Amino acid sequence: MSDADAGPRRARVRDLLRPSRLYAGIDAAPTFVRPTLLIALSSALYLEVAAKIVLPTLVSSLLDRALVTESALRRSFHMSLLVGSCVLPLLWVPLGALTSWIPLKVMRQRVPYPLLVSLLAYSALWIALGFLVKAILVLVTGHPAPSTNLGPLLQPQSTLARAVVSLTNPFLIASVVWTVRGLRHWGVGTAASLAGGVPWIATAVLFATAFAGEGRLGIAAPVVMDDWPVIQAGSVSLRHPPEFAAEAATFAADMDAFSGRLADRFGFEVRPVRVYLYPNHPTLEQAIAERLHVLVTGSIRGTDLLYVEMPGQNAAVPRETGIRHLRRYVGIMQLAPATTRAPRWFVEGIVHAAAFPGDAALDREFRDMVARIGVPDYDTLLLGTAFRSPEGPLLARSLVDHIASVHGANTLVELARDVVKGDDFRDALFARTRWTASELEAGWQANLERILIEEGGRRRPSEDSTTASPAAKDLGG
Repeated sequence: MSDADAGPRRARVRDLLRPSRLYAGIDAAPTFVRPTLLIALSSALYLEVAAKIVLPTLVSSLLDRALVTESALRRSFHMSLLVGSCVLPLLWVPLGALTSWIPLKVMRQRVPYPLLVSLLAYSALWIALGFLVKAILVLVTGHPAPSTNLGPLLQPQSTLARAVVSLTNPFLIASVVWTVRGLRHWGVGTAASLAGGVPWIATAVLFATAFAGEGRLGIAAPVVMDDWPVIQAGSVSLRHPPEFAAEAATFAADMDAFSGRLADRFGFEVRPVRVYLYPNHPTLEQAIAERLHVLVTGSIRGTDLLYVEMPGQNAAVPRETGIRHLRRYVGIMQLAPATTRAPRWFVEGIVHAAAFPGDAALDREFRDMVARIGVPDYDTLLLGTAFRSPEGPLLARSLVDHIASVHGANTLVELARDVVKGDDFRDALFARTRWTASELEAGWQANLERILIEEGGRRRPSEDSTTASPAAKDLGG
C-alpha cells in the first residue's frame, strides 16, 4: 500500500515549516506528547545554562529564611527549576487550549478540544526554538535573562508599556500566527480564529507584568570582573578593581587582623573568606541584583563570600564608617559558624561592638533610630531579614550592650566563649547572668522605653540609660 493510499500521516516536528502538511497531520491524528517534550527539554536547557548565574543570587537571598545549608538549598532550588521546566509545559498546553476553546464555543465554532491541544503544542515549537536562542545568548553575553523582544531598544518603564513590548517577541508572534492559521485551515472565520492568540498573549503579558517587581532590580547583567586582581592577606582573599589596588591591600590586611583579634578574644579558629570589593553602591546593587538601603554597604553571600562597596565612595557613609563595616561583615562571617547555638542578633551585636567604638555619635544615631521606629519586639531580631536594614545591627548592638552595662563587658566575653565552646545560648546566658531570655527582653525593652520617653521629652540622657558604648571598650573596637 502506498503512502497516498494510506491517507494523511500524523504531524511531525519537521512539518512546522510546512504548515499545510502540519495541519493535515494534526487533523488526521491529534497528538501533543512529542512537541510538549521538546518544549520541556528546551526550557530545561536554557534554565540549566542560566542557573549558573542566577542561582548564587537567588540562593543567597533565601539563606536567612532557610533551615538547610547553602549547598542543600542550592541543590533543592536547582532541581525545582528543572522540574518546573518539565511540568509547566504539560500543564500550560491543555490550559492554553481551554482558553481558546471556550471563546470559540461561545462563537459557535466547532473545533474539537483535542485538536486545539495538538495545535497549541506544535505551535509552541517556536517558543522552544526561542529557548534555544536564549541559551545561546546566555553563553555569548553572560547575561542570564537575555531579551528576545524590543525591550532593550525601547526600554519600557510603565506596566502597560512592558506588556505591549512583550508582544514583539518574534517567537511569540510565530506561535500566534501558526495557531490562527491552523484554525483558519479548519474553517474557522477570520474574527473567530483570533481566539487562537489568547493563550499566547495572556501568558506574555502575565510574565511581563506580574513578575516585574518595583523593589528589585530584576536579573541584571553581571558585573564584569575577569580582569580584577586578587590580593591574599592571611584569611582574606580580596578581589578588587585594578584602580583600587593600594587601598585594597590595606583593607585586606585590616580585615584579616580584625578576624584574628576576634578569634583570640572568643576562642575560635579563623576561616578563609572571599571578598569582592565593588567600586560603588550602584555596582554592588548590580552585582547582587537587588536594591539596598544606601546605608547598607555589603551583602554576605553564603558561608565564605562577601560582596562590599568601596569605602569612601558612598556620600551617605563616611570612609571610616565604611572601613568599620568591612570589619563588621568579615567578623560576622568568622564568628557565626563558631556560634551556631546563639541567635543571629548575638553574633551581629558582638561584632558590631568590636568594630564600632561606643561614642556620642553612635549613641545619638541609636537614639534617633529608637525615636523613629519605636520599641521593636524581641522576636523581630530572631529573623534574618532584620539585618538587611541599617536598624538591625544597631538593635542587636543595644541588646549586647544591655548585658554588658548590667553585668560587665567581661561577662559578655565569657558568655560568647561559652557559646563558641558549644553551650546553648540560653543556658550560657542564665549561667553567666541569672537571666532568662524573657528577662533579657524585658530589661532591654525597658531601656528602649526610657530612651523613647527621653527623646520625646527632649531631655538629656539619664546616667543609667543603656547607650551604644559599654561593650565596645573591651571587645577590640
